[in-house]
Amino acid sequence: MSFNFINGIAPDPICLSKPKKKEKVVENLIDPNNPNKDMNIALENLKKNIIQKYKEWGGFNKEFNINFKNGKKFIKVLEQTIAGKQSGRVWGFVAMNDGVHKNIPYKRGDTFKPASWASPAKWSRGNIFYEKTDWYCWTGPNYLK
Repeated sequence: MSFNFINGIAPDPICLSKPKKKEKVVENLIDPNNPNKDMNIALENLKKNIIQKYKEWGGFNKEFNINFKNGKKFIKVLEQTIAGKQSGRVWGFVAMNDGVHKNIPYKRGDTFKPASWASPAKWSRGNIFYEKTDWYCWTGPNYLK
């Protein structure tokens, strides 16, 4: 069956077929310096990288520090000011174990943007066990693409 448009051009039959799905290339994402997925090592690396990204951005006006507060399912990542008080800003949340959040499964170490002071947003943005750190900035985990 062939079609002709008003201008007389016929569609290309190759373009009408569904494109084949690309196979995902699974890279070695796990940090080689933490092959056993030790949570304490990963959190310290996260803290170090957040502070370094803050300094690279040009943040030098205040002492910038990161603290962790354990919850039932997530570790809350908080900013700390010079006075030692919490600045009222949640950087994000890190999953302590595998589980389900808002009907979406997540893995240990998955990181979420904050939806509020007390709860994480719906989708995971990255994992603290990944070697690459391009999924977050000093302001928090990146938005979904």
